[in-house]
Amino acid sequence: MPGLQLSVEICSRIVRALQREAEIKLYDSLYFGDAGRAHIACKTLSRNGRLALLVHTFWFNDESRRPAPITRHFWLLVQGALCRMHNLVVLGLFDVSYGNAWVLDPRYIKFQLHEAALHFTWDTQLVEFLEGQNKLQYLQTFDRVDDAHRVVVAPAAGSLPLLQRFDGTLTVSEYILSCPLTQLQITVEEGVLEHLLDFLSRLCNVRKTLRSLSMLDLGDDIAADALDVVASICPNLMYLGLIPLPPIHVGASSSKAHIT
Repeated sequence: MPGLQLSVEICSRIVRALQREAEIKLYDSLYFGDAGRAHIACKTLSRNGRLALLVHTFWFNDESRRPAPITRHFWLLVQGALCRMHNLVVLGLFDVSYGNAWVLDPRYIKFQLHEAALHFTWDTQLVEFLEGQNKLQYLQTFDRVDDAHRVVVAPAAGSLPLLQRFDGTLTVSEYILSCPLTQLQITVEEGVLEHLLDFLSRLCNVRKTLRSLSMLDLGDDIAADALDVVASICPNLMYLGLIPLPPIHVGASSSKAHIT
């Protein structure tokens, strides 16, 4: 029947059009709290370049109460999917082993991120990826804070030209002070506390741009001295994170440190 055939064709076109519109919304931002669902999604995206191009945010953080060990095969699927997400701008990868930064091999990556949370060891593989991210504005890293004596790789000069916000360990923070930072949060690892005051004195490199500073795991015995250094080096700060000042130092520090 011609009328029926025409209706079927029209319905098919409508369904396809609606499907494309739905896919744009469904694949724009992908958040996964368990490896099983992330595995299925990455398998689909690695095989379907059209869908992969729709992804602007990809976030994986295994929040399972009893997470199963994540295999190399899983990370290979993640890499395969990332290689096809040319329009990705926000990326979060939380690796409990910290050892799979190779998935970000810059030879296969086409996207330019604006924001990234990457829980990998800060090593050559991760640094080589970051050196090519010229649009990155926010970076959070979290690596093996108990391995404070390792040799940390410094990014090449001129890397991360737009980086404004950084959240990471003190050891790594030393190597991003050439960036135009406005917000800085550092975690002071065990074994590097004696380097804190020297690091804070180097904030003069970003004193014109830095507006917010937080220091996590700061010891009581050095907090007052740290506050004095910050007050003298960074007079333009608008926000300073909580500092555990011992009561014996409160009066003396408050009379010396003035942050406006």
